[in-house]
Amino acid sequence: MFNLTNKKVIDEKADEKPGIYRIFWIKENKPQTIERICKKDTSGLLYIGKTEGTLKNRLNQFRCSAFKGSTNHSGALKYRKSDALRKLIKENELFAVIEPCYNATDKEKKELRNYIDQFGEVPPLNG
Repeated sequence: MFNLTNKKVIDEKADEKPGIYRIFWIKENKPQTIERICKKDTSGLLYIGKTEGTLKNRLNQFRCSAFKGSTNHSGALKYRKSDALRKLIKENELFAVIEPCYNATDKEKKELRNYIDQFGEVPPLNG
C-alpha cells in the first residue's frame, strides 16, 4: 500500500504491467469506515479500477486528475470536483494497492460485483 500524492513513490511502487488497483482512505494508518447502503465498509475502499496499460501510468493519471488539472481519470475527478470529499478526505489519506494481472477487465468486474453484493452499491468514487 502506498500514498498517491507523490509521483516518485508511484513510479517506484507501481508495476509496468496491466492489472487492477484499489484506492483506500487511510487516516493515521487506519482504514476509515464508509457508510454504505447495506452496511458499513470498514476497509476504507473508495475505488476499484483496472488498466490494460501499465499500473504506473494509470495511477499517475489518477494523481494528476485528483490533485492537478488533468481530466484523465473519472474517479479522481469525482474526488477533485467535490468540495465535501476534499474536506473530508485529505490528499495524503489516499492510498493504492495494486494487483498486476492480464485479465484486468474480468477481475475488475468481479471485484465490483462482489462489492455491490456486500454493500448494495459501488465504491464512492466508482460510477
